[in-house]
Amino acid sequence: MTLRPFSIVTVLACAFAVPALTFPAGGAPIGTGQETADQVRERRPPEPREARPEDQARPRRPDDAQARDRPRPAPRPVPRPAPRVVPRPSSRGSIVFIGGYFYDPFFGPYPWWPRPLHPYWHYPPYDLRAELRIECRDRAAAVYVDGFYAGIVDDFDGVFQRLPLPPGGHRIVLYHEGFETAEFSVYLRPGSSFTVHHEMRVLPPGVASRHPQVMAPVPAPPEGTYTAPSTAPPIAGPAPVPAAVPASVGYLELRVQPLSATVMVDGERWMSSENGWYELQLPAGAHRVDVTAPGHRPFTATVDVAADATTPLNVSLTRERTQ
Repeated sequence: MTLRPFSIVTVLACAFAVPALTFPAGGAPIGTGQETADQVRERRPPEPREARPEDQARPRRPDDAQARDRPRPAPRPVPRPAPRVVPRPSSRGSIVFIGGYFYDPFFGPYPWWPRPLHPYWHYPPYDLRAELRIECRDRAAAVYVDGFYAGIVDDFDGVFQRLPLPPGGHRIVLYHEGFETAEFSVYLRPGSSFTVHHEMRVLPPGVASRHPQVMAPVPAPPEGTYTAPSTAPPIAGPAPVPAAVPASVGYLELRVQPLSATVMVDGERWMSSENGWYELQLPAGAHRVDVTAPGHRPFTATVDVAADATTPLNVSLTRERTQ
């Protein structure tokens, strides 16, 4: 298709013949020298306005400075609510095993037997009892505490089964005919829990098991304050002879480092529910204390335990020098 020459010239002439004009909203075109009334009003300076009373600053009164400098009263302390005391299962009134009975001292006197019948004193207040758990494969083994029959291992090896005891030192014996008798000396802190782990050893044929030392029975507590063990003791025979009562007793409070050290008192090994802390009731007089630990120098001393008093002893073992 071929365009004619006069057609191109005509189009160019129409494009450049009309100038571009810009018109503001509601006013004359810019560049024409004419301004609207609104544009003139915008360029005028603001008219001065008379001062009003509310524009003036309020004069400061003399008492303002005094009020500012006056000490402010201290904020009142907010009273905090008293912490809620949750009763523990080891609080006063809990049943404990003592003298061969599961006894509740809250409902009866303590002790209910005369002292010469038992060679050891116990903590009179039962603010916090201790709990003992026994883990042993021989669940039929008899358990003796301080010379009194308490039951069998099956009674104290469950998740919710415990042997409640007064706090202090106790001698635990596991006995089963045909097995080697095991003895443990355990110190239980008030409100603590301790587990004895043991595996009974079978004796050779013809060897009899050693009988535990059984204490003489004490009179029963008042009616309605106790229950007897659920099973009968395995050892039957004549009444045992009462053990000799020491003239006076005292307490040995022993702290050792490291906490895992082995403690021997008069050749008898002691365990504790709180490692490194022992409070042992002993006859008044001299006692030998041995403390050993792997990699440390052993400690041996003779301690005089005062009657009706607490004798403290702190032992910190030193490490052996390696060559």
